[in-house]
Amino acid sequence: MKWTVIATWKMAAEGVKLAETALREAGTAEAALTTVITNVENDPRFHSVGYSGLPNQAGVVQLDGGYMDGDTLSVGAVGCVENVASAFTLAKQCADYQFNNFLVGEGARQYAIQSGLEMKKLLTPRSADDL
Repeated sequence: MKWTVIATWKMAAEGVKLAETALREAGTAEAALTTVITNVENDPRFHSVGYSGLPNQAGVVQLDGGYMDGDTLSVGAVGCVENVASAFTLAKQCADYQFNNFLVGEGARQYAIQSGLEMKKLLTPRSADDL
């Protein structure tokens, strides 16, 4: 069976190429999905999500993320999380739990820290210009 990766946003083009490689090497849709999304989240050229994302009116970058596994129907989500490098990775990790799989705000941030996820300041001088 042959699979491919597509995205509807131009900002995901580079991540799609990387995801296709991950799909060939790892052979899982999960690996490809993680590759394409985290690539966009970590690219400061894009101001919609992740690092260098758009700040709120208070000048804080707050992220939301979600994940669902179509095979197991497990879900995870985070909202209003600050200083977590990848909201997607945090949401994906939350999908491992039957309960407490939707975390928000400070609780989500603390869970990310306790889980050893990468933390970083998400507001950049360029994204701060959007205030």
